[in-house]
Amino acid sequence: MDDALKKNDFSDPAQREINSASPTSSDKHELDSEHAGLVWTDDEEKRIRRKLDFRVVPLVTLLYLLCFLDRANVGM
Repeated sequence: MDDALKKNDFSDPAQREINSASPTSSDKHELDSEHAGLVWTDDEEKRIRRKLDFRVVPLVTLLYLLCFLDRANVGM
């Protein structure tokens, strides 16, 4: 087996500790180092998720209905 396939993040104990480290505050969230500095609270995340849900779910429902109608018409 190739050495690159044998080595992964979970085989290195130091990396495993970094990956499993929990945040110091349970109500704060951060992105990875690429987006360092972006921090949000649970309340902010809840508001954004609700806003997305109110915009995405009706659209997906409409698309599902149109797909169903198309499939029903093809089957006639």
